[in-house]
Formats: sequence, structure tokens, C-alpha cells
Amino acid sequence: MPYYPTSDSPIIRTTELVVWGVTTRNFHCREIGTGLAVTLRAYVSRAVPGTVITVDVTMEKVLKKGLRIDGTIRDSRIDIPALGLVRLGLTPVGAEDPAKGEPPWEGIGFSDPDEGEFCDRDLEEWEVEEGDLFDSEDEALTSPDDLEFPYNEIWKAGARMAYEMEQVLPGDDPEDDFDPVADAAEMMEFGRRIDAWRLLHGLLAKDLRCLDAYSHLGSYFFDGPSGADQAARYYEVGVAIGDWSLFPIWRGEVPDRRSYLLPWGWLDNRPYLRCLHGLALCRWRQGRFDDAARLMTDILWLNPLDNQGARLVLPEILSKTPWRPDDLRPPHDTTPLRVE
Repeated sequence: MPYYPTSDSPIIRTTELVVWGVTTRNFHCREIGTGLAVTLRAYVSRAVPGTVITVDVTMEKVLKKGLRIDGTIRDSRIDIPALGLVRLGLTPVGAEDPAKGEPPWEGIGFSDPDEGEFCDRDLEEWEVEEGDLFDSEDEALTSPDDLEFPYNEIWKAGARMAYEMEQVLPGDDPEDDFDPVADAAEMMEFGRRIDAWRLLHGLLAKDLRCLDAYSHLGSYFFDGPSGADQAARYYEVGVAIGDWSLFPIWRGEVPDRRSYLLPWGWLDNRPYLRCLHGLALCRWRQGRFDDAARLMTDILWLNPLDNQGARLVLPEILSKTPWRPDDLRPPHDTTPLRVE
């Protein structure tokens, strides 16, 4: 009969593990200090790939290639340097100054999606309309003072360098059009939720820098039984890996997301922007209005064209209006993912 630890099992020792992979029954980890590979069966089963967990060990067995441990997860934290990852690459794509030429917020606007669920397809199909972003029909916007927050500050910041962040997608093969994240989304759409869950966690087991896997898993949990709390755990790690990769170009306050641009139009920036957006929605839903407002504002600084619609909800967040189920959701399939 298999052994399952309980909360009152005697503790042999306490250790710290880096979580690399998650299955429906086990966690695949690396022990900090020894570097040994560890298969963990835990009483408290929630842990996200890319986190460091503290485990009270109740049973362990030495295997040829590491350890098998049973125990209770006491704590979990994000410690990206402990993962031993290589930073995601950043490619400069040119400096942009919103005060010169046609400002990105003048002459643009987004038609709201047709009545129905908000999803990534809606975002990409939004059309540019005539008229400025703030419905000022009298005259064109010509100075920062004409703009609402935070666009007034974005204008005043002047020219900033734009970058494209490296996207890691294990198993991607452009020659045969294979995209594992797109396959996972299709699995969800057709009800194969467990398969999608396994595929996305499999991508993270191959490379924890696959930010799109974090963004999709976060959106899957957003409407599930654990709601924003479990979704936020995935978004937090995706954002943290992105921030750690961006650290070399930070110049302002930590975390600095305002001294450079990550335009949505450069496709490989989208996984990080999705993680930021999903985390902002989680913070709003959790009632952490200041954190949500900061994250939504950061998104507008990184991508003033606002393809994700951050400006649509920022006024509600700033006024501390509670999140409602019919408010903007993460731009993916939000059907609850249940792992038995």
C-alpha cells in the first residue's frame, strides 16, 4: 500500500527544495545544498514550478539518481537566483519618444469586443478607431497637460529604448507549425483540461523560463475553486523571472518597469505582459488595490498602446471599486481546471 504523509507524521528533518516539475501526484525538485534530484510526495500539495519550498520530511529513501521524500510543505517563496537560470535575452529594437511624431495615444482607441466572453482572440481582433483615447472631440492632444494619468507622465518621460524579450518555448518547431502552448489552449477549448495541465507543466519541467506556460496556467485557475490565490502563484513566478531578466536595464525604483518599453507588437514580449496583466487582475480581485493599480500602470508604461485594456479598468481600481465576476478577465480560456 502506498504511503501518504499526514500533518501529524513525525518529522525526520527539514530541507529546502527547488520545484522543477509538478504532476498530479508528485513534485520533481532539486535539493538546495546537495543538488540531489528529489521526488516529493507532500501532504500540502500546492506548489508552483520555479518556487523554493521548505519541507518537513517524514520519510525518505535514497534512490540511484537522488531521493524520494514524503513530507509536508511548510512554506514557499520565490527566489529566482536559487533556480540557476540563464536570464532571458533582451534585444534593443530602437528608441521611441511619444512626444515626437504622432503620440501613440492620439488617434487610437479600441472597439469593445462583441457581447460575449473576453478572450485573447478578442484582443487581437480589436480595431483602431478614429478619435483620441479619451474622447476629446474638440481638439487634438498637444501637451502632457491634456492627458489623463498615467499618460501625462509617460509623455513627460520622453524617449525610451524599446526591447523585445526572448521567449522560451520548449518543443516549438517553426518548420512544422508546432506550438505546444497553442496546443494546450486548444485542449482546454475541447475539454481536455487534464491533458492541457500536464502539457503546460511539462513545458516548465523542461525550462522554467517558459513564461507563457505560467500565464496560461494562471488564467486557467483564475475562475477555479482556488480563484485568484492559486492563479496569482503562477503569475508571480512568471513576473519574477521576467523581472530578473530585465534587471540589467533597470534604472529607476525596484522593480523598474518605466524606464524602457516592451511593446505588445513585438510578439515575444507578450508572455511577460500577460503575466503582469493576470497578476494585476488577481490583486484587484484580492482587494489589494494599490498593488493592482501599480501593476496596471506599469503595463501602460511598458506598452502605451495598451493592447490589453489596462486603461479600461484602472479608474475602477484607483477608486477601490471591488472586482466583479463580469469584469475583465485574463485573456485566455478561464474555464476552471480541476486536477483529480
